[in-house]
Amino acid sequence: MRYTIYSSLILLMLLFLTACSLGGYHQSATQEKLPDPDDKAAWNARFPTRTYITAWGVSNQSAQLAEQNAKATVAAAVRSSIESELTSVMHSESLDGSIRDYQKLESITKSRTRFDHAELIRTVPPTAHDHKGEFWVLAILSRREAVEELLIPYNEEAVTFRFLAARLDSLENDPPAFTSTWNNLKTSRRKMLPHAAEVRAVAGGKLPEIVRDDQLFHKAETSRLVLLSELEIAVMLDDHPELNHDELVSRISTALTSLGLSVAGETCRPGALRIQMTPELKWTNVMGRVVQLELTGEMGQCDQAEPWNVLRINDRRMRGEGRRPLEDLYERLDAEFFEEYFFSLLDPYLPF
Repeated sequence: MRYTIYSSLILLMLLFLTACSLGGYHQSATQEKLPDPDDKAAWNARFPTRTYITAWGVSNQSAQLAEQNAKATVAAAVRSSIESELTSVMHSESLDGSIRDYQKLESITKSRTRFDHAELIRTVPPTAHDHKGEFWVLAILSRREAVEELLIPYNEEAVTFRFLAARLDSLENDPPAFTSTWNNLKTSRRKMLPHAAEVRAVAGGKLPEIVRDDQLFHKAETSRLVLLSELEIAVMLDDHPELNHDELVSRISTALTSLGLSVAGETCRPGALRIQMTPELKWTNVMGRVVQLELTGEMGQCDQAEPWNVLRINDRRMRGEGRRPLEDLYERLDAEFFEEYFFSLLDPYLPF
């Protein structure tokens, strides 16, 4: 008898718990009715654009196809925003001279226009499986979640960038070391820029860490400009009996000035740089007299015995021919010619 009473009590408790469970499910199943897809204000209130990227998918065949369309539209919207940001960034880089080829610019932009986190795009239950005879599904992407993922590769690149930016401060008196670090810094920043564009496109603006990195780069850029503006170069050219020494030095100096450098005559003062050259003329008779100029020497700092590099400028354009070979030679050796040469010679040692 006692066993029967206990069995009955247990049975009653199980029935009570089952009823509660069924009641809870029924309650969640009868949640408030979602707004109609046409009610944009209601949906914007639920998923504001500052927090989410949203898109509706529509299909007259199935809810699954509507869901696929919705997710694809969100992904396309993100890619469009990324492309817009990248185009702006790459055009800015192009104006700065970092990217000179427009086709290369366009190629870089297209290759980076992607969004590899489709798994973050979720769907909201459809408002109705038969809304105006169609299936409607809303897909959403949380900007915060997407930004967290996109910041991972950005921050990986930023580690090297921040280290190099901090190192520049101690290299202002060592132009070659400063230049090497500056070039590495620019390379690191170019790797960061596409990631930064992706983050801005999804976040809807710059994040504090990206702003700080931009400020670091601008500070490094200021240091670079200060180093170049305070740098003096002595152009030291040995005399040659057949050459107009002053004219040749003047053209070389004009070329260096065009590169943003200050020329300090032919006096090598402590702290300045020196470009020391010896000219040599070679005469040949090829359908008339032809003269070829060659400049050899070295460049480095005035207060250091060891030069940075030896130089040899010997170009087929450095020749004169015709009735007045030397005059023809001077016409070819304009400042633009020397600017091209000295840029390539000095580029590894100075932060142009």
